[in-house]
Parts: sequence; structure tokens; C-alpha cells
Amino acid sequence: MKNLINGQWREGKETAPNINPFTGKVIDQSALASPKDVEDAAVAAVNAFEHTRKRPAWKRAEVLARGAEIMKRRKEELVETMTAEFGRPRMFNDIETERGIFTLINAAEEAKRLNGEYIPLDLMPATENRYAYYRYEPIGPVFGISPFNFPINLLMHKICPSLAAGCTLSVKIPPQTPNTPRIVAEIMMEAGCIDGELNVFDCTPQVAEAGVRDDRYKLLTFTGSPKVGWYLKSIAGKKPVILELGNSSAAIVHHDVRDLDWCVNRLVVGSFAAAGQVCISTQRIFIHEKIYGEFEKRFVEAVKKMPWGDPSNPKAIMGPVVDDLGANRIESWIKEATDGGAKVLSGGKRKERLIDPTVLTNVKPTMKVACEEVFGPVVSLWKYTDKDNVFAMSNATPFGLQTAVFTDSIAFMDKAVDECEVAGVMINEYPTFRIDHMPYGGIKDSGLGREGVKYSLHDYTEKKLVVVNKKPTA
Repeated sequence: MKNLINGQWREGKETAPNINPFTGKVIDQSALASPKDVEDAAVAAVNAFEHTRKRPAWKRAEVLARGAEIMKRRKEELVETMTAEFGRPRMFNDIETERGIFTLINAAEEAKRLNGEYIPLDLMPATENRYAYYRYEPIGPVFGISPFNFPINLLMHKICPSLAAGCTLSVKIPPQTPNTPRIVAEIMMEAGCIDGELNVFDCTPQVAEAGVRDDRYKLLTFTGSPKVGWYLKSIAGKKPVILELGNSSAAIVHHDVRDLDWCVNRLVVGSFAAAGQVCISTQRIFIHEKIYGEFEKRFVEAVKKMPWGDPSNPKAIMGPVVDDLGANRIESWIKEATDGGAKVLSGGKRKERLIDPTVLTNVKPTMKVACEEVFGPVVSLWKYTDKDNVFAMSNATPFGLQTAVFTDSIAFMDKAVDECEVAGVMINEYPTFRIDHMPYGGIKDSGLGREGVKYSLHDYTEKKLVVVNKKPTA
């Protein structure tokens, strides 16, 4: 598969194998962009910006809406491609494609709503007969790095605000799932992107760093691990940075939860969908002591009954993790926990890239499976009492993305909203919940900025102020 540079699909002198994580077989070879390719992408993005910044709102909206229609037409191809190269079950790949279509439609709408504001200035005698307004202008060429775990939709959260604002975008795509983003690039070129407006390429991290450091790009947007994200921010120079990073997502199940079975089933999916390779995957569940025993029993039973394994199974919830590197790390973290006294209630075993859905208890807050992002099919159960500060327990990580609270009490809900140190609190919903027009992002080590096109557009644009003196005479 080739790279899109300045409207042309280029071969690479070097390639990397694209491997099906379930079968272990090589799907094809992914072309790796060279330093010259990345430089050519920057030049093309700068040149194209002279055209895209002048594109009227209706035309921006038209390109995005046309992209949604083409994606609908190519939906089955996208689903098949993700199933093969990611190993995530088909049902979730179907959902992700629908989300990508939704995000394009939402962006087409938001492109027509990027309104400025009239500001009266006659608030002092010396400023009579004056008024001001501001308008939004595109910030410029954007450099993005997109992850493997949502190869359509997280790419859409870079493409869509770029196009809606009138920017250009060069984006490094993930080596684990390189074909899906390339299909998306084909879709957007067919939809009406001009040459250089969208550059899409696979490359090594070392080559990609040139784009991060390049001052011709006026914004960096990165989705991935906290370690890499904060490093990239440190080398990005003066450009603003959007970081969508990791989490150790918590769910709090209070004793007054209305429907325990629904809660259990929801959290099973939240823990193991996509083999836990979701930045808001449910990783820690805190259960009140009054219902802990019953919750644990039902949860473990549901996990053992959960269909998983072959991602082509239409009923499967999870398949393999995406590569051996991730599988090795997850396996070592489970071992660290059990060596330190954690108890395995279910799972804990591995066969190649398939890691059994694993439920732990007796986990200590300092263990990696608690205080770091597992990004795998591992969840831990914790008991709390009325004397415990369960919110302090859930906050005891460096992260702050989303937390879930299951309760029938308005008072407990309000306290959770006040006390949880996260950017999003999900009430009677798992922490894995996201719909793509909501403001989504993290605090603490979980990132900077917000996604959701309406909200991210403020990062992709600059306010230009205009002051008018109506009586410029003595």
C-alpha cells in the first residue's frame, strides 16, 4: 500500500509488513515514507493552504458531506479491512464506520456555524462611536499522528476539523492498521480535497519527528500513549498542541444501583471490547461492600460466558491484541500483579496474541494494572465502604479522562461530579461511552484540548479582531 503525498500515491523504498493479529499472516506490505516524502508533504500542505483558507464555508461543508456519502458506499470494505488488520470483532468495526460517517456529517454542519461575534466598544466616553467584531480564520497547515485502535474515527477527528476550518493536514498513520486510513484518504480525495490538502503516510517515528518539529505546521494533534504525547509536546516548538492520551478508567458502582444486571453487562463490554485497546476502557471497578459479593459473582459469570476469540464471529466481543509487543507487556503486568498478591478470578492466560479476558482482585494501587494504562483485556474489582473516600480511590492515578458512576441517588451523583478529577463523568453509563459531537478529552496526564468538531475547531482556528471607528474626525 502506498502513501498519499501532494495528491499522488507514492511507493516506498522501504516497507513494513501489515500482519493480521489473529492469524499471524502477512496481509501486505506498507510503504514507509522517506524524509523527502515528509518534506514534500509539508511543502504541499503549505501551498494548498493558500487555496483552502479561501474556500467558502458551503464548499467546505460540501466536501465533508460528500465524504460521508462515499464512506457509506465503501462501508463493507472498511469493516473487512479493520477486521483483518486490527483483529477487532466485526460488530465494533461496523459501529466505528458509522461513527466516521456521523463525524463527517457533523463536521459538514459545524463548518457552516463557525460564527464570530459583534462587540460594542462604547463602554467608556473615550471609546464612543466604536465597535468591534471578530471572525475565525484557519490556523494553517496541521500535522497529525493517528493511532491504530480507531483507525477511521480518530483519524476523522483530525481530518474533519481541519477541513471544516479551512486548514490542510499531513498525518502519520499507524503501522499496525495502515490500510484503513489509506481507504479514508481515497474517500476524501474523491470527495473533493485538492492536492496537498490531505497527506497520509506511514513512516518510522524518527521520520515523523520532522513534522512535529517543523514550524511550517501551525498545530500538532496527537492521539496515543501519554509517554509519547508529552515527549512530542516538548519538541513541538511554539505551535499549539492537542493531546488525546491514555487513562486508567474507573467505574464506581454504588449500593443503590437500579439494575445490577444491566450495570454488570455494560461494564463487561466496557472492560473487554476491542481487547481493552481503548483509552477509556474500563480498567478499575469500585463496588460498595453491600453489593460487592453479588456483583463479583455476576460479573465473573458474565465474563466467562462472553464470546471472544475469532474476530470474524459476529457475536464476539473481543479478539486478539494488535501485536506481540502489546501482548508481552500485558502478560508481564498480570504477572507482576499476581506475584504481588493479586488474585485471578477469571482469565490470566495467553496464547500468542490472544489474552484471556482477565478479572483481578486484591490489587494494590501501586501495581501497573491499577496506576498505569493497561490497554488490554484486564480489569480489577475493588471493594469500598461508607467510611472510604471512593472518589479519592478512583482519582489515585496520574490520569483524568472519564469516570463512570452507577447510582440512583442524585446526592451521590452530585458528589461524584464534584469530586472526580476527570474531564468527563458518566452517570449510569460505562466510562467507555463516547458519541463524537460531545466535547471529549482529558486533564492531568490524559491530555490537552478537546475533540468533537464544534469544540476542536477553536484549536484549528485563530480569532481575528476588527475594530471600527464610525467617526474618525476631530
